Amino acid sequence: MKADPQLFNAETGEIDIFSKFERPFDPGITFDPEEGETQQSFKDECDINRIVSQYVKTGTWSGSLRPPTRVPQFGDFSNVLEYQESMNKIIEAQEAFDALPARVRERFQNDPALLLAFLDDESNLSEAEKLGLVTIKTGTDGGGSADTGVPETSPQGASGSGTFST
Repeated sequence: MKADPQLFNAETGEIDIFSKFERPFDPGITFDPEEGETQQSFKDECDINRIVSQYVKTGTWSGSLRPPTRVPQFGDFSNVLEYQESMNKIIEAQEAFDALPARVRERFQNDPALLLAFLDDESNLSEAEKLGLVTIKTGTDGGGSADTGVPETSPQGASGSGTFST
């Protein structure tokens, strides 16, 4: 172990021990005053005179002074799920997808989003039935409807598309 050069007494060859009231001189952080620590490449961006003169010329703020471009959204969002409820729904959907047979998951590249997009397209109804994702009910009127095991409307008022049963 190498002793701190400030604590090592070269004359006696011993380490000096100091009390909390008499400590060795500590020069602190030293730097060359000729060599600045700031990055001068940002000098013009930070100069308030240049910023204001640019605004006077163009009438718009530039860079980080530009106001946000997002449009505020107003509405009644009281029926939106809480974060934890949303995460639980995502976990349920992933578990339902994982419970599908491997050949079905492989058909959708192991991506539940691809399965949901597939089920949203009614032209895929016959293939979805072959895969066992939906069952076709034939009514007395001769028309068929797909049963995905989902009620017609969910609590949020959205349609039942995008959900599937195994």
